[in-house]
Amino acid sequence: RAVGVLLGLMIESNESGRLEVYVQSYPSATARVQVSRDGGSWATWTKRGDAIYFAAGSAIMSSTITTQPELRSAAPRMIVNDPLLVPPIAGARPFDIAPDGRILAIREDGSVRSDHIVIVQNWLSEVRTRNAGR
Repeated sequence: RAVGVLLGLMIESNESGRLEVYVQSYPSATARVQVSRDGGSWATWTKRGDAIYFAAGSAIMSSTITTQPELRSAAPRMIVNDPLLVPPIAGARPFDIAPDGRILAIREDGSVRSDHIVIVQNWLSEVRTRNAGR
């Protein structure tokens, strides 16, 4: 996958033997830096475009990206490390970054069976009905 942004392209590649996250200058592909250090996937840019968040095992990592004087990636830092974070499901990233920097992640609580799906329809109507008397 490659995602175009103002800074460059974010690329996930297994050319090193395992999946890693890279940033490449865009539109001219003259510079490329590795963002993740010990494996990484499901990367996303922050809203400001100055950092990349990515999954690495049970951790969510972040790395600041700079373009001046050259394209660079700071050493990744761990934001969250939780073995109950849900691994990516069917091609969907298991976390996202809100515009204010907060992280929304999917986490198992151990009591939910993972072999079935619960669909709640008309949940807003139910909330309105329950809160009507308040």
